[in-house]
Amino acid sequence: RSAPTIGLSGPTGSLTAGTKANYTLSVRNNDSATCTSTSFQLAKSAPSGWSSTLTSTLSVAPGMTGTTAMTVTSATTAKEGKYSIAAGISSSVGSTHTASGSASYTVASSTAPTPPPATGALEHTVALNKSVYSRGETVIMTARVMKGTAPVRGARVIFNVTRPNGQVVKVAAYTATDGYAKGKMIVGRASTDLGSYVLRSDATAALETVSAYASFTAR
Repeated sequence: RSAPTIGLSGPTGSLTAGTKANYTLSVRNNDSATCTSTSFQLAKSAPSGWSSTLTSTLSVAPGMTGTTAMTVTSATTAKEGKYSIAAGISSSVGSTHTASGSASYTVASSTAPTPPPATGALEHTVALNKSVYSRGETVIMTARVMKGTAPVRGARVIFNVTRPNGQVVKVAAYTATDGYAKGKMIVGRASTDLGSYVLRSDATAALETVSAYASFTAR
């Protein structure tokens, strides 16, 4: 008999407090081929006041890797920060088959980042049609670029949307005669698409670029 290898992986981005996150627990049975399959007992650990689910057992043959899902939902009152999530395994074999692994759950700030002051003569604002979206809904992003009291036509606007897993989606548009530009994106239906999104809108005109910020949540 040999010590098993355990791994626990989950979302890498920040999540809004109260969001359910999906983790994957993997267990490799390192016993020799002459041994029988092992039914590992599984245990989980999450911060006090949070809810979590994990199946109680996982059967894995020697030399093979088994996986199972673990879900963790943070408390709606959880403060911004990184929290430890853990899982452990054991079996009737004894201490040789005891192992544990950990991952993290990061709770996002409850406020959007403060926009930096605009530089130069350009003024740029960005707005969303909603603050909270469901799976499959369309996010409509509206930017406006002004120079003093006059709208700027033809400014290039890039909507940079940072997803809960850290990936960035870029949507490009140009301002019309009224200075407005619109972009759209659809919230995915996977569990990894749920959480906090941060939008940074970059507007460029006459070699000058200014940014504006907003944020929203997918539940």
